[in-house]
Amino acid sequence: MFLPKNKLVAGMGIGAIAMLAMAGPALTDDNEHGNSSKKDEMFKVTTVMQVPGAASFFSFDISWFDPKLKKFFLADRNNTAIDVVDAHDLGGGVTQFPNPGFAGFTGNNDTSGPDGVLTANNSTELWVGDSPGKVWVMDAKTGAIKTPSQMNGQANPILVKTTTPPTTPPTNASKTRADELCYDPKDNLIMIASPAEDPPFVTFIDTKTYKVVGHLTLAGGTGIEQCGWSPKTGKFYQNVPADPGGQDQVAVINPTSMKVDRFININACAGVRGLAIGPDNQILIGCTAPSSDGHRNSVVIDDGGAVLKVLKDLGGVDEVWFNPDDNHYILPSCNTPCRTIPGTGTTGPELLGIVDSS
Repeated sequence: MFLPKNKLVAGMGIGAIAMLAMAGPALTDDNEHGNSSKKDEMFKVTTVMQVPGAASFFSFDISWFDPKLKKFFLADRNNTAIDVVDAHDLGGGVTQFPNPGFAGFTGNNDTSGPDGVLTANNSTELWVGDSPGKVWVMDAKTGAIKTPSQMNGQANPILVKTTTPPTTPPTNASKTRADELCYDPKDNLIMIASPAEDPPFVTFIDTKTYKVVGHLTLAGGTGIEQCGWSPKTGKFYQNVPADPGGQDQVAVINPTSMKVDRFININACAGVRGLAIGPDNQILIGCTAPSSDGHRNSVVIDDGGAVLKVLKDLGGVDEVWFNPDDNHYILPSCNTPCRTIPGTGTTGPELLGIVDSS
């Protein structure tokens, strides 16, 4: 069983979280062994759970599945809470961590929260981005807010914003959300984006001292989207979109210098949003806008930017995910005509793309 990280788990109805499972043969590349009769895996929704208190579930953000805890966490703005599903006990439904002071839905995505979420420090902590410019550190098992004495005297939440352009140490509080984040366990760093600031920037936080240790401005795009950390290269990879019609890029960021080593230009799809570090030298880039061929595509590249595979008509995505347990990419695709079918006024289905990385 796996749960994708995404802003809509499996395209299910309002107020529901869907659990996705795989049924079928073990994942092997039979063609490598001279067997061309490989069967496709079969995926199906096995469980649908109602989110407590969400008669109208209209505002939520990032979600995260921790393979060690076997728990799924969803940033729920409707209930100003973190929704939690225990994969060991699906019958237990959705529980919620208490609200430490989340912004909730303010009517403006840029000032709402909770936002980004992930586990760190050997799955003992849940780090949650919020507005304005806050990062909460919670106990990943109970949702209890870590106290300053548990964080080397650092206040909780941690404030990310500095003056414009960002300076170190921080001086002024942010007015917008701390959003998508990624974790480098080797260097004990969280990198979290403030995409609605002008200019947008990322903040580096030490997960041992809980102090802000640096900032990096990523100007020239139209915001900052999903990031990832590669255990193979030890670098952060940060999507920097340039909508509309500009040069979409991925910034390759050195966690030691906290500076950009280089940029990877993305040309095979448009409007970069999702990013997932795959096996070997693969990076999945999920895109949202129509490409030059008129299709909404996503793309798999290598670390040098070479295109390994164009995933035609699997664009229109935001967050994407790589599941190392079965080597599949997950792309929640809102492709045309998933929102409104031209000339009809009706909405089409949202699709969940599942791609074998081999």
